[in-house]
Amino acid sequence: MIGLEKVKPSFGARWPQVADKAHEIAKLAIERRLNPTDLYTRFGDLSYLLVFGNLGRADAQVKCALIAREIAEKLLGTQAAAKLMQVSCVSMKENGRLIFEDLGDLDALVREFETRWAEQKAVENDVQRAALQWVTEEDMERSWEVLAKQIGYIYRPMWTVRSQAVTTYHCLPTRSGEDGGMLVGYDVIPRDAPPRFIPRLDGLLLRKAAQELTWLRNADKPLLLAIPVHFETLARTRSRVAYINDCHDIPEELRRYLVLELVGVEDGIPSGRLMELTSALCAECRALLIRLPIGFTDFDAVGKTQATACGLAVDEPTMAEALLFKEFNRFCEEAERVHKQKYVHGLSSPSLLTAALGAGFDYVDGETVASVTEQPEAAHRLGLEGIFFRPESTTENEA
Repeated sequence: MIGLEKVKPSFGARWPQVADKAHEIAKLAIERRLNPTDLYTRFGDLSYLLVFGNLGRADAQVKCALIAREIAEKLLGTQAAAKLMQVSCVSMKENGRLIFEDLGDLDALVREFETRWAEQKAVENDVQRAALQWVTEEDMERSWEVLAKQIGYIYRPMWTVRSQAVTTYHCLPTRSGEDGGMLVGYDVIPRDAPPRFIPRLDGLLLRKAAQELTWLRNADKPLLLAIPVHFETLARTRSRVAYINDCHDIPEELRRYLVLELVGVEDGIPSGRLMELTSALCAECRALLIRLPIGFTDFDAVGKTQATACGLAVDEPTMAEALLFKEFNRFCEEAERVHKQKYVHGLSSPSLLTAALGAGFDYVDGETVASVTEQPEAAHRLGLEGIFFRPESTTENEA
């Protein structure tokens, strides 16, 4: 059972105004991590009862702890707020009475799980790497076909700060992970998969983009659609030529609404090499974005490219929020110095959003849309609140 009893006092007299949105956040966090065999229901005014069909007691406790931490972070803006979440293990006695056992330190539960998971995956990876030496070409083709059928797509609306409108949607691949969570982006490719799976995935995304752009044109919705393309795909001549040829297969009238985001760029790449690869992409799309790793320093190399903007992704931040705030400021200063627009992916809390806007990012986004959609919807004007709290109706706010 996950309860909000200790969170409610943090909002004081504002709780009646934010209660519905708080429960919406809680429901989204729960639904994202539930499998088809799991159930949940509202329990009282401030709690949720979860039942896991295929998990043992320990794994169920860890999953509840992860959900509680996500809810706390989105409501109060910091992982430390997880201490205010109440998570209990519920058992029923013979007389029908429910017994609640408080799980205590949620962070300790999560750390223990992460340690066990890392050890288990290390062993599995060693076994899989050894087995891969005996995999034939036909086996790899079959593995890709199986993987491709498991891949779905979600959309990440990009919010333009100046106009307060969403006109660009990032199309991202997604797949269910072994732990029941959602894998997004290049994480959908197993770590033991051969390198050729990266350009295969990029080709799959390009074909999906062509389908969506065709639908948008037929529906008379002039929206931009962005997809990632990995540096590894462009670094090898054979896969780069194949990707560019696939771009040529998309009608020019559709490519005018296609945005490409180059990912996997590392610090220290020769500026001439980066210019060569980005120039090849710029001719195939409306605009080119370059996603950079946190701590990137060689902005002069980025400034020499034809890219429209450079950005960060903080979906899984590797540093504390306070340090991220400083990184946001440094990143924007460097990007402005080389005359590039700035964007940031994966803002998961109001505090990160506030810091990003204060630093001067031109485009921001928060969570990906959790439910799989067949195509992006029309653009809407959204205030800051709309980034994290979906309005019940956007009809009056349509751009």
